[in-house]
Parts: sequence; structure tokens; C-alpha cells
Amino acid sequence: MAALIRRILRNLLATPLKKLDFIDVYRARSFFNNHPIIFGDPNRIKIGKGVHLYNSILNTNSGMIIIEDYATIKPNSMLITGTHDFSKKGMERRDAYPRNGRDIIIRKGAWIGPGAIILGKVTVGENAVVGAGSVVTKNVEAECVVAGNPARVINRLVSDGSEPTAS
Repeated sequence: MAALIRRILRNLLATPLKKLDFIDVYRARSFFNNHPIIFGDPNRIKIGKGVHLYNSILNTNSGMIIIEDYATIKPNSMLITGTHDFSKKGMERRDAYPRNGRDIIIRKGAWIGPGAIILGKVTVGENAVVGAGSVVTKNVEAECVVAGNPARVINRLVSDGSEPTAS
């Protein structure tokens, strides 16, 4: 089995790069599913230019997901707009969710670490960083680093060339 996998990889990697665009090359060189899984209406997703979106879950049942230019969503992240009315029971609970109003906005240049969970209604600010495995339930300011469950500010980024300050 290992020899077969090595042979397949060798053949994939030998493919001339000029015949493939970047996305095709990236997918060909990986065993993983590198495109998002979408629950809900895909027309409720807006993606800017230069976005890196890896294998993630995007749930649009309760709102829009807007990912602005040059943002990065690392593998196994979840952007979930949906929620349910837990005061209900059985089938009524399953079907009782808002259809709008829980938008998630990822601003320009933001970085969402692997395995992070972003729960709507949330905006992740411009150039903000969400640490791996974090759970974001509130807005993240621009140029901040957040981490943890729930996510909290652990650092502020600076753009004047000086050192960042820990919070």
C-alpha cells in the first residue's frame, strides 16, 4: 500500500506546473479535501480576492459569510451562522432557527487558525489573528490576536515597526 501511495504521489508531483493553475496544483499535492463543506445556501457566501480557504465548514443557514480580500481560513475551521432555540423540543427544536441576522464577516487580511470555530453574529477585524482551536463568540478588533475558549485578546499587533504588546 505504501509503495502504491508513493507511486501515485510521484506521478502527481511530476505533472508539469504550467498546465495547472495554483488551486489544481495544491489539490493534486494533497491527500486531503481542500475545499470547504457548505451547509445552507452557497449564494450567501461572498469571498474576496486572494483568499486562502482550506477544508473548512461554512454554515449559512442563519446568515451571510463574507470573507474579504487576502484573508486566510486554515484547515478544519468552522464558520457557523446557525443556532437553534433550545427551549423547544424534538423536531420543533431542530427546525427552530433564525434564517437571517447572524452574519459572519472576516475582514481584509485576517487569519483564522486551524480548528478555530467562529460563531455568528461576529466580525473578525482587519489583520486580526484567531489562534488555532479558538472559539470566537464576540467581535474581534482589528490588528488583535485572540485565542482560547472563549477567545480573548492575548496580543495587539502594531504596524509602526515596533514590538507587539502582550495584553
